[in-house]
Amino acid sequence: MDEKIAFVADMHLEPMEAGRSLSQGINDLPPRRAAQLEQALQQIYDLQPVAVLLGGDNANRVLTRPDHLRFIDDFLTRFPQPRYAIPGNHDVGSTVGWPRHDREEMARCCATFREHFGPDRWVLEAAGFRVIAINSQITASGLPDDAGQRSWLRAQLAEPSSLLRVLFMHTPPYLRNDDDNFDDGSEMMCLKPPARAPVLALLEENPPDLLITAHVHRFWTRRGPPWDWLALPSTAFPHSEMEAVPSHNTPRGEDCVGWVSLSRDGAGWAAALHRLDDQGDRT
Repeated sequence: MDEKIAFVADMHLEPMEAGRSLSQGINDLPPRRAAQLEQALQQIYDLQPVAVLLGGDNANRVLTRPDHLRFIDDFLTRFPQPRYAIPGNHDVGSTVGWPRHDREEMARCCATFREHFGPDRWVLEAAGFRVIAINSQITASGLPDDAGQRSWLRAQLAEPSSLLRVLFMHTPPYLRNDDDNFDDGSEMMCLKPPARAPVLALLEENPPDLLITAHVHRFWTRRGPPWDWLALPSTAFPHSEMEAVPSHNTPRGEDCVGWVSLSRDGAGWAAALHRLDDQGDRT
């Protein structure tokens, strides 16, 4: 049987309040977003994956508002089990070096995330993969969870495995290379150098076979070295509709709305892009 893992990212869920725009980008209207999410749910149930992995920005600044949190809880339970999640910047806050980074608020939001959605770092062995998931938002933050996660990640990357080893995180460590330090707004699409340094140090010690990231709202695949890279699209809106974020530094790929299924392909891997808005599927 060709087992698959479903990856869904950047849903930006928020309750639809009467008379209020929920725009996160140009032309992003609530009815369209709702239709896309319903379509994604149906596609996932039809596929029958062995697991559903949620890649962050599941919420849209909801973890500080109880009414939003209830809405997220109710919606996420509609995905089939087993279901695992990691947080993004809209769930728990901005990383070190970004505007509005707030350690105390991040600590509170991470605690809320773990209470409602489960651990923010975990390992899943399924479909021929060993997926190691981390909370990218706390790297270099100085929070106790950061030091603990770093030690945990080092041990997990060093663990021998016959499975294909995957590192799963919301925010990419960089966009084009590890010297990226843009100052035009596109730096908000990856970790700033102080935050990426400890992650890259661990990856250089024991490189994964595949890195999977979200946040950029664009689908792309790269084949290594130093590792293969799969970037997840958003189910909410494409990169081109993100407000005030330049695109010239973003790697080329599919600027679309959708989700991704991952499967083994011989000794390697294959990713299928499942488009939304009646755009069809493409492998």
